Amino acid sequence: MAELLKHSINQKFLDQLADALEKDVATFNRKKFEAHVSQKILNSLELKGRWGVVAIALFESLPKNYPESLKELQKIAPQFSGLPAFCFPTFVELFAPSDHLYLEDSLFALGLFTQFSTAEFAIRHLYKINPKKVLEQMINWSTHSNFHLRRLSSEGLRPRLPWGIKIPDFIQDPQINFQILEKLKNDPELYVRKSVANHLNDIGKDHPKLLIETCKRWWGISPHTNWIIKHALRNMLKTQNSEALKIVGIKNISIKAKLKLHKKKIKLYNPLNYSVDIKIAKKSLIRIDIILYFIRQTFGEGKKVFKIYEKETSKDLTLIKKLSLKKMTTRKYFKGKHRLELVVNGKIYDEQTFVVF
Repeated sequence: MAELLKHSINQKFLDQLADALEKDVATFNRKKFEAHVSQKILNSLELKGRWGVVAIALFESLPKNYPESLKELQKIAPQFSGLPAFCFPTFVELFAPSDHLYLEDSLFALGLFTQFSTAEFAIRHLYKINPKKVLEQMINWSTHSNFHLRRLSSEGLRPRLPWGIKIPDFIQDPQINFQILEKLKNDPELYVRKSVANHLNDIGKDHPKLLIETCKRWWGISPHTNWIIKHALRNMLKTQNSEALKIVGIKNISIKAKLKLHKKKIKLYNPLNYSVDIKIAKKSLIRIDIILYFIRQTFGEGKKVFKIYEKETSKDLTLIKKLSLKKMTTRKYFKGKHRLELVVNGKIYDEQTFVVF
């Protein structure tokens, strides 16, 4: 995914950025900007590296006065959005002074930048500088009328944000995070609720009991909190955690379930076609997971859980599915014996093996 996303930061974007700066910022030096970043330079970089090199080019081509440059960037930032616009919060992340000087300027700028991209990586750098002040600002943003700022108040302080620096304070004791999460648990915006769910999922990696307690407390408050809980518990549900299953109403039921592979041998990287048959005695909430156990290149057996069905039904089910085994950046497949497990409502019902050649 990142391989495709990075291409949005390209020469066309660089030209548009330079044009905007040249039009609105008298002190912008286009020659310096183009000397520090070009398509040729971008070609050798991944996504985060591209944000960084553009931010450095901005620093080199604007006045070497951090607050003045920050004001100039705020003039043009609303003209850009999405992944390319990450260069603006990255500018703060890389060049905000490592003391309290200009902290207010930096926070104000991120409050603007996040409305056109997102600033969860940069805000963590400011938290390291002044935890108390940044936490106060995040609590204030959690009730802001702009949903981008509300989302940042959660996303920016996730203990284990992917691609972001970890926050040891919150990994050790995440209780303070709930000053924000409690305010957002019923947020009308899905964008915000997704962040709350991911934040809770982060907390659960180090404090599973706290996650379970929170989900029990929030379940049933509203459809919004129920959605958050299901998403926050996704890892526990995939590991068939009995408490997590119970919270979302998935119970042990009387059924018959069979897993059938359409072929027992498939070529490497070809999809695996399979079907699932479920005989149901009475109306029930059914969750079906398929667990793939695959060969690792160096050691042991890998494991990946796929949720393929979750719905209340009284009818027998026949599901015909296709499992992709294509090469991925996060997971690779190798020749040899693999196996699938069929799990219904947290209980293993069937297992089948197949060979990749």
